[in-house]
Amino acid sequence: MSVRWAVAGFGWVARDYMMPGIEAAGGRVVAVADPSPSAQAKAASVGIATFDDVATMLGQTEVEALYVATPNNLHLPAVHAAAAAGVPVLCEKPMEPPSTSAITLRIVRSPNMSWQVRSGA
Repeated sequence: MSVRWAVAGFGWVARDYMMPGIEAAGGRVVAVADPSPSAQAKAASVGIATFDDVATMLGQTEVEALYVATPNNLHLPAVHAAAAAGVPVLCEKPMEPPSTSAITLRIVRSPNMSWQVRSGA
């Protein structure tokens, strides 16, 4: 079964690393939320639906997972939108400082979502 992924932020990490990884695992990226016209054009050029923001994207597409590839200080709003929509999230790298963001995320997560925090340390 192919997992339908949405991506928040479509910069070089998402395009050059995560999208090929999703595809190699049998999934496919079907939607991208990024306010950048350049990022939207790159996604559209390979047949991916584009949106200006995560909440709109999740409300208008059928996806099974969200990969957060926004700048670190924008992780929290993307994860909040996914939790509100009941969409599982993969958000790697540090969340925005201070570390209270992790506590906030734990509180707002959907009851049917699993929760895991890993540290590279």
